Amino acid sequence: MNGSLSICYWFWRGDFNASWGHSGFRGVAETMTDAHRAAGEVWAPTWPQGRRLIRPFSQLDHVLARGVSVVDAGVVHLPNTDHAVVWARLSPDRTEVRSPGTRVTRDRGVSFA
Repeated sequence: MNGSLSICYWFWRGDFNASWGHSGFRGVAETMTDAHRAAGEVWAPTWPQGRRLIRPFSQLDHVLARGVSVVDAGVVHLPNTDHAVVWARLSPDRTEVRSPGTRVTRDRGVSFA
């Protein structure tokens, strides 16, 4: 591996049909970074949407990541769907090890929606 760059990023995003109240979801999510929590948005209700009498009250949609820093995250409400869209702007961790004694620095942000 002399001189090679080994990077591992994990991104899971979308409708998990589970909130932090579900133990199965917590078991996976606690091993990763929740983008909304990392961005300071502790609760981002995404479901249900588009109903007159019921406002969104549960966050079933998430962006989970590992090996990156969260720059920003949010929710977008679109017409004709019952879930809001979650998005996150992520940046690879600034310093990654290339080989012993050599470091690579990255600054480019990547957006996922």
